[in-house]
Amino acid sequence: MALSDQRHTVRFPRPDFLVRGQAQTIKAPVYLDGELVAPTSASVSIFNAADVEVVSASGGIVSSIAQYSIGSGALSSESVGVGWRIEWTLTFSTGAIILARNDGALIRRELYPPISDQDLYRRVPSLDPSNSAAITSLTTYQNFLDEAWTTILNRLLERGRLPDRVMTPSAFREVHLALTLALLFEDLSTRLSDAYETRADAYRRQYRDAWKQINFGYDATGDGKQDIKNRRKAGFPSVWLSGRGN
Repeated sequence: MALSDQRHTVRFPRPDFLVRGQAQTIKAPVYLDGELVAPTSASVSIFNAADVEVVSASGGIVSSIAQYSIGSGALSSESVGVGWRIEWTLTFSTGAIILARNDGALIRRELYPPISDQDLYRRVPSLDPSNSAAITSLTTYQNFLDEAWTTILNRLLERGRLPDRVMTPSAFREVHLALTLALLFEDLSTRLSDAYETRADAYRRQYRDAWKQINFGYDATGDGKQDIKNRRKAGFPSVWLSGRGN
C-alpha cells in the first residue's frame, strides 16, 4: 500500500434508511489508498430524531468491513421520520480510533430502483453483451445503476422528499435511465473513444430535462396513502417535512 497523507475515508454514500420492523445490516467501510482497511473492533450507537440512544452495541467485522445487524423488532416501537443518526467507534491495529457519524431516517419501506440492465439494452441495444455489435466488454452495468440511484435518492432528500413516501416509483424510470446512461458513456469516453462524450452530454441533458418534468405520487402526511395535492414536480425546492409517528 502506498503512503498517503490523507485521512481515512468512511464510505457513507447516502443516509442509512432504517426500515422499521425489518431485520437489516448497517455498515461502515473504511478506505485508505483505495483499499479497505479492516478495524479490529467496532461499536455502534443509533439515535432517534429526539436524540435518544435506542441502540448501543458491538459490531462485527465481516470481509474487512464493520457492520451491525439490527433485529426485526429492535426499532418497531419508534416513530418513522428523519433526523436519526448512527455513530460508529472503529478501532484499528495501529491503535488509531475513528469516530464516524452518518445521518439516517426511520422509514416504512425502501424505494427500489425502477430499472435494470435489461432497460438499458432496450434503450441502447449495443450495450447488450449478447449483441454481436456490443460496444463494450462489460457484462453488467450495476455499478452505474447504483451510482445513479444514489444520486437520485440524495437529490430527493435535498428537496425534502423522503424516498419511502414516494407512491409511484415508475415515475423515476426516465431520470434513472438517463443518468445511468450519462455516467456509462462518460466512462466509455475516457476508456474507449472521445466520440462517446457527445452521447454522454446528450444523456446528461435528458436527465436534467426529465428531472424538471417529473411528477410522482407522494404521501406527505405519512398515512400510507397518496396525496393528490402533493403530486408535484420533484425539481421544485421545498422544505423538510417533519417526521410523523406511526
